[in-house]
Amino acid sequence: MRAFTNILDAKVRRKIIDLAKALSEEDQTNKL
Repeated sequence: MRAFTNILDAKVRRKIIDLAKALSEEDQTNKL
């Protein structure tokens, strides 16, 4: 069960990181 939750956490973290990158890129374009 722990391995499954670890995989789930990795996917969630990747999604959060992708969202954070997209938000930061939007902020940069808005500043321009």
